[in-house]
Amino acid sequence: MAAIFIVLLGGASAQLFTDSFASYWYVQGQKCLENKSCECAMISFNISIAEGGEYIEYWDACYGKGRALYCLERYEDGLDLCDDVLNDPKGPQGEKRARFLVLDGNLYTAYEEKYGTPPITLTGNNRCSGKIPAKYQLAMERYDEALGLDPNMTSAWNSKGITLGSLCRFDESIKCFDKALSLDSDLAEVWNNKGVSFDWLGKHNQSMGCYDQAIELKPDMAVAWMNRASTLSLNMSLLSLVQENASRAIKLDPSLENETPLWTWRFIPIF
Repeated sequence: MAAIFIVLLGGASAQLFTDSFASYWYVQGQKCLENKSCECAMISFNISIAEGGEYIEYWDACYGKGRALYCLERYEDGLDLCDDVLNDPKGPQGEKRARFLVLDGNLYTAYEEKYGTPPITLTGNNRCSGKIPAKYQLAMERYDEALGLDPNMTSAWNSKGITLGSLCRFDESIKCFDKALSLDSDLAEVWNNKGVSFDWLGKHNQSMGCYDQAIELKPDMAVAWMNRASTLSLNMSLLSLVQENASRAIKLDPSLENETPLWTWRFIPIF
């Protein structure tokens, strides 16, 4: 009996070691994501996932890997990962499944924006093409399914609002952003996105109020500063303010340096 007890204890100890090892690399992946070190996050989450699906953060690590793939613009790989998870009969349920649905939708729209034809044509009069890309339709279905599982999921309302805005359905997009803000008024990204939709509607005073609110909540939000510069650039007498806002955005995010402030309003997804 003593020998059997030792064997069982050894197995439990080994499982505990495996769980701790996997959890350690999951936490490292989260830290890498926070620092926008996408390759680092991928490596960490892959190590964590390789330990198998028995530990508590397994599906969280898969979700983190999906976010890292989004960050790396490896959208097809991200879509494949989401398909595997969502089609797994032992996969996450409820709110955790809803997270993957939103991620899947975000990957669909990002793929279309990179490789397809965006509905808003940034030439001529900056009008909508009138076409709804198939991947946008799939994304909308994912967001609606996620909201069916969790009606209070702010990331789903935000993503649905972005997609509606990208389809030039700006009034509907603002309703989605308002719903998200009614659940959490401190979401700086959503204030930014509401401002973008107001700008496309030509309601620039309202948009500036939204950007100001976003910046008050998150002063280091480079996109909000650049969006603000874009709106200010519509008035040629405000050139100095345009340059000031654009310079601040570029200082916060040097990748924005090659953007022209005029007509470059940008939405921000949240996860």
